[in-house]
Amino acid sequence: MANKKSIYLFSGILIVLFFSAITFSASSQPDRKVLSKLFLSHAINNEFSESYSLFSPSMRERLNIAQLRSIWNSVAEQYGELVYRKVTKEEEVDESHHLVLFSAFKKGNVDIHLFFNKKNQIENLFFAPAGIPDEYFSPDYDFSDFYSTRDITVKTGSYNLPGTFYYPSSGKNIPVVVLIHGAGFHDRYSTFGLNKPFRDLAVGMASFGVGVLCFDKRTYVYSGLSSVENDSFTVKDEIIDDAVSAVDLAMSLPESDPENIFILGHGFGGMVTPRIAAAKPGIAGIIKMAANARPFEDVILDQVKYQVLHNDDNDHFPDMLKIYEFQVMRVKKGDFTNVSASELPMNYPPSFWIDLAGYDHIEYSRNTPLPMLILQGERDYQVTTEDFEIWKRELEGKDNVSFVSFPGLNHLMVPGTGMSTPLEYEFPGNVAIDVILDIVEWVMDHKRR
Repeated sequence: MANKKSIYLFSGILIVLFFSAITFSASSQPDRKVLSKLFLSHAINNEFSESYSLFSPSMRERLNIAQLRSIWNSVAEQYGELVYRKVTKEEEVDESHHLVLFSAFKKGNVDIHLFFNKKNQIENLFFAPAGIPDEYFSPDYDFSDFYSTRDITVKTGSYNLPGTFYYPSSGKNIPVVVLIHGAGFHDRYSTFGLNKPFRDLAVGMASFGVGVLCFDKRTYVYSGLSSVENDSFTVKDEIIDDAVSAVDLAMSLPESDPENIFILGHGFGGMVTPRIAAAKPGIAGIIKMAANARPFEDVILDQVKYQVLHNDDNDHFPDMLKIYEFQVMRVKKGDFTNVSASELPMNYPPSFWIDLAGYDHIEYSRNTPLPMLILQGERDYQVTTEDFEIWKRELEGKDNVSFVSFPGLNHLMVPGTGMSTPLEYEFPGNVAIDVILDIVEWVMDHKRR
């Protein structure tokens, strides 16, 4: 896909902004962030000569490779396996650029302080105990001068769902992507711990020429609609109806091109995107991000199994697994006589599972003529590469479908190292820039002319 980016340079001012953003980013601080993470990656892999090559000549005089190896081995022995890393601070100090790389290990957290000279060589470093970051960090590709925002409200009957529309500041007749949540209670940014993947997608795409509409989910705004308390709750109530209303709104916005409204569904939201498109003619294309191809109840059960396997500190997980196995068995059996929501996965009532059983998501995806982009993070333990391979197999030969997988990304499309676990959601991270650029390029490439 990357070889098409130059084509868009001639399509108008929005793409000129796109290239301005890339140029600005490449010439400023993120290159030092890359170098800091590269230094850490080499150390983790015992590639100390590579880490050492990032040092300045004066730093090499003060610290040799053997000493670097000894220091790192001491850190690794004390703190264990790395589970997360994030640059949390940058500042100019005298003639140096000071950068703090927060590193979360299984046994504790460390701030790695690196000082770069004007040649981007490491001229000093030290390690210090660290606290846990307690706030979301806006991504490097958030070029706020390039886009504007406006409060919007998605209306479905008597339900009013607040949201935000992100759009290029000088944009007219722009393509717009409507973001569709996964299962559960989600705000407009699909917040997970200190991660806000939908905000990342919104500011990223809006910075690069594509509008984005995001809104708070119905079950998030109206707590009284809890599926436990509503025995008629269905997939339509969960996602479909409000997604259709959001697309209607996107088509009516003065900045948007009503012929080029796309939908992006995350997780379970990606699974139901073809059903949304069937319910709302006129959608220009579908993006499935970390969307399950396996039955939803199987995915839920496998997530619990994974957490049991990789969590030694919670004695309740084995009991939880037994409960989920029994609940999934009820769904598979399909007999919901005298069964309440509390006896089924995610506390969804029988009405939800009956509705879902009538939706063949593979067949819907196979039969839609719309362009479709399927994205998958290869570190995702919630919706795994097994799902991605099923999509590829079941949709093989369809020339309207594109597939992209990303090494190192988790369920939120956030980069990480090692085995993905729920722990990493406790730390702030951002959707990878490659995901943003691939979505933007695909949307531009599949606009209706």
